Amino acid sequence: MGVGQIIALAIVTPFTAFFAWSTFHELRRRRREGPPDDPRDAFEFDEDAPSYEEPVSAETTAQDDDEAQDTPTAAEPDGTGPQHEDRT
Repeated sequence: MGVGQIIALAIVTPFTAFFAWSTFHELRRRRREGPPDDPRDAFEFDEDAPSYEEPVSAETTAQDDDEAQDTPTAAEPDGTGPQHEDRT
């Protein structure tokens, strides 16, 4: 075992021990008390508020990705993207 390996082991070992210790205690707490409550469930959302945005679903994200791929950009060589005014 070389010096570099010993130094790496000396750096990694305390972190590994800490994460193993905290995982053990969290699993014990979860078995005793059950999963934590989600505090966001306590809030009610006013869907009529002007700043309300509909939650993003996986289906909506997939549709947005498809639309983004079809939209040409100004960086395309044929120049079909949106034209920007040159203000020089």
